[in-house]
Amino acid sequence: MHREVPNRLTLRRILYGAICAGMLANAPPMRGATVWTGPPITYNQPSPDPTQAANQDRITPDVWLTRAASKGLFNAYSETNATALSPTNTEWAFGTLDNYSSLHYTNWLSWLNGQSPTTLVGQQVVVHLISDDIYVSIQFTLWVPMGSGGFAYQRSTPAPANL
Repeated sequence: MHREVPNRLTLRRILYGAICAGMLANAPPMRGATVWTGPPITYNQPSPDPTQAANQDRITPDVWLTRAASKGLFNAYSETNATALSPTNTEWAFGTLDNYSSLHYTNWLSWLNGQSPTTLVGQQVVVHLISDDIYVSIQFTLWVPMGSGGFAYQRSTPAPANL
């Protein structure tokens, strides 16, 4: 019985396949983006004290949007005030959930591009919750200017579970 010895090219292919299979087996599971298309809720910050849970829209376990008496939004889960990169773990774009995958997202201040947040009232916005890869629609209905704090918006919620 004659046994055929694999040539170098065949051995390379076998080795490459084994390496790729090993890499895939050890890779974290891939999951797609989640788009919240459930019924909208209205959030209205009752007072500009961002330390109180009632003044934070706790969207997910690690994204709690709030605002102090002045400046922009920040994530009360990981921040105590608004900074140049606030709110952390979010990125923002003008548009609708229908085209969330083709929008240009950036941080809050870059997104405002020097405009007052009062210009947001009535505009369609999508916020990407980065660590959870969730896309949420937001439409601001109120932005209180001049150091008084306060804001309100309608935002989407998770889609109801399919029964």
